[in-house]
Amino acid sequence: MFGSYALGVEPSDLEDFKGTNIDVLLCNSKSRFYLNHDLLDEFDKAGIGLMYRLDDLLSYGMRAASLENVDVTTIASERAVLERTFNALDVKDRPSFMGWQLNNESPALQWGERMGWTNQLLQDIDFDHLVYGVSAGGKKTMIENSRMQDIYSCDDPYPIAGKEDDAIWKVWDNLKPLVDEAYLRPVWSTLQVSDLYLMGTSAHAHRERGPSEQELRNMAWQAVCAGAQGINYYAHFHVTREDARKPKEQGFAEYLRVTDEIHNFEDVILSREDVPDICQKADREDRFAYGVRRYNGKTYVFLVNSDKQPQSATFKVENASSAIGVYTNKQYSITDDGYIDVLLEPLGVEVIIIDQPDPKSADCSLKNAHFSSGDKNFMVSAVEDGINNVRVEDAQEVNYSIVVHKDAVVKLNGAVVEPKGTVSVSGVDKLTFTVTSEDGKHKKDYVYNVSK
Repeated sequence: MFGSYALGVEPSDLEDFKGTNIDVLLCNSKSRFYLNHDLLDEFDKAGIGLMYRLDDLLSYGMRAASLENVDVTTIASERAVLERTFNALDVKDRPSFMGWQLNNESPALQWGERMGWTNQLLQDIDFDHLVYGVSAGGKKTMIENSRMQDIYSCDDPYPIAGKEDDAIWKVWDNLKPLVDEAYLRPVWSTLQVSDLYLMGTSAHAHRERGPSEQELRNMAWQAVCAGAQGINYYAHFHVTREDARKPKEQGFAEYLRVTDEIHNFEDVILSREDVPDICQKADREDRFAYGVRRYNGKTYVFLVNSDKQPQSATFKVENASSAIGVYTNKQYSITDDGYIDVLLEPLGVEVIIIDQPDPKSADCSLKNAHFSSGDKNFMVSAVEDGINNVRVEDAQEVNYSIVVHKDAVVKLNGAVVEPKGTVSVSGVDKLTFTVTSEDGKHKKDYVYNVSK
């Protein structure tokens, strides 16, 4: 999924993106953003999606006043605004309407409660469309906001200023922990595509340029390696400004080329087939990103050097018969014990396609757990990673159901069990599920403290 931030939503914006691989437009301005049926008809005809931004409408986050100039500080008044917007736009059966952008860089500690009730109202008023948000503050904010959003995006580091110390590798550094924490929740990456000097603020006055095509390509592939399932570009309205320091036709063409390149691998990137356990090391691992996918019987290894110097990397695969580089067209040598050496140019990207048998899964995660007794369902509350509390009231035994990989081995308090069963909780203070991956190389304990 590829998106671009447009200043407002007008027919000219749609014309720019017709026939491209940009799938959705997001708005980054409260002005000129009252949609009408004619414009939504144009979205439908163009086959381009729309995320309708709400924090302008409801006056939280970075905005000081509601667009409607009404008090929306109560649940009742907010419901009235949302219902009026939903009914006026008539989006229920619009194929182009993708959903609601809940927030844009709105700190959860300040606005979390407000966003929480907005999300609950949206679920009640329009359950059929997605809720999307861009949050500020990194991993902690993502955790606080994650239950409010169907699709999550973090604020981008916007690392390119044309300086010697531009930290382009921060795209991977910022995004990878969020993807890991979000787990099955889709994460989109917001990438700098333009010269932020055009924002006209003192914070960006030092910037000498925006990203080159090589730098944008590097950042986009970092996002892919980190596990992003979508990429949004910030911002089309800068790229196409008449006073942009890069000609607008050049800037637009560059980010469309990057989009097209990654789009060619879309089915691979979004594949959820089990991937092999690949060990890797690089000269500067803080400036090296890699990702692994498995698709149609082949393994794909994405490699990105985010350093301004050449960098070598080594990774190990099992039972591989060949390894071919997509961009170098090189047949990589595989040692007898499975090692492959790669040399990446400064800011270089490589995709290696490996022939090897279907791997055994390395997944030892426990994705969900449910406990019940008769018609009673017991609440589970998280304490920290791998430790939870479950209150079983007066039950002497409970039914449990956990979600793990289909070929993982599960033990409960040391005994091998099925993912569904019954266990006595009489005199028991905790239940410990131990999940071992199919390949036998990974194991993790998940503890549920039992209270009455």
